[in-house]
Amino acid sequence: MKNKRINRALSLMLAVIMVISLLPAAVVFAVKDMPPTPVEYVFKTEAQGGDWKGGSTFVALDGASSASDYADGRNWAYLGYTGTASNIKSCFLQINTSLLAVTANGQWLALKIKAPESGTYSLSASAYMDKNSTNNMEIYLVPMNAVLDAESGKTAAEVFARSNTDIYGTVSAGVCSGYTSFADGKLGEYDLSDYLVGKTNLNAATAGNADCVLTDAKPVTVTEGTEEYVLFLAPNGTGSRNRIYPASFAFTPVKPSATYTFKTSKNGGDWGNSSTLVALNGTSSASDYSDGRDWAYLGYTGSKSSNSTFLGVNVSLQCNTAKGQWVALKTKVPEPGTYSLSATAYMDSKCTNNMEIYLVPMNAVLDAENNKTA
Repeated sequence: MKNKRINRALSLMLAVIMVISLLPAAVVFAVKDMPPTPVEYVFKTEAQGGDWKGGSTFVALDGASSASDYADGRNWAYLGYTGTASNIKSCFLQINTSLLAVTANGQWLALKIKAPESGTYSLSASAYMDKNSTNNMEIYLVPMNAVLDAESGKTAAEVFARSNTDIYGTVSAGVCSGYTSFADGKLGEYDLSDYLVGKTNLNAATAGNADCVLTDAKPVTVTEGTEEYVLFLAPNGTGSRNRIYPASFAFTPVKPSATYTFKTSKNGGDWGNSSTLVALNGTSSASDYSDGRDWAYLGYTGSKSSNSTFLGVNVSLQCNTAKGQWVALKTKVPEPGTYSLSATAYMDSKCTNNMEIYLVPMNAVLDAENNKTA
């Protein structure tokens, strides 16, 4: 089959041109190319390019002008922090290890990161564990625009400036107090809990660098035009030391695909397995999508009885046709991308017919028919 480029269409018409009798079972869209590439943000000086490389054992982030913006070889930067240990400068970059943030539950560390290309991604993280720190993290990924909008259109520098008491509370001698706890996913008075993308699950018995399993992890779709995210890391643990050591964060592209299966065992509860054959023509439940079924029946030019298009339980569609006739289905559209196509069909001992398959954007069909509805 030819490759097919899917743009931002809402639905497709799948037209199958048949000879005599046809038993289509499935059509599969498998992504042909992978436009997005994996992106990793590494919080170690050895990976940061020239601005901090080879510096001291600890580099204080707060107040370091070189930390507040991106640099060559570094796709993240420091925004702010509510650590209340000795002072606000208790957040450091450690050579060859990780960030070190002296924190307590309800506090947060905020970084800004460059957004990857548009696409859908799974998320992962790694962290450093010391024998005295068993704190895990909740990870919030918030589009920068959402943060700025929540703070009445301030710039990022204004939002995370120490003078913004809405998110830092009162800052005295470098110590933050009276701010809104981040334990409930709030930045100041603004609810950002919808942006929780996962929680680390570090093994308290293991010291050293470790990849984290993100529990409650959610895939993220990066939309076109998204340039930056704010990455909030909020401690969530019971360690004897109130410290977190985030080492890296990564986006891995999810390979999109779509399969349209023409069998009742795959089609949700509306047809179930109630009969061997379910006539599609004239069946109202067949004419639109349903839970568990991403295709629907549109029409048919079969020359036998009016209901000679059937859905066969656990097998396929069955269409009694002649050469030049067709059956038309509508399908939901997969994500934008370039796909290879494949199909399966059922063969009985008396049917040796093959199919021609046409895939037409629904808008093209409606436009050709002077904007009639489907």
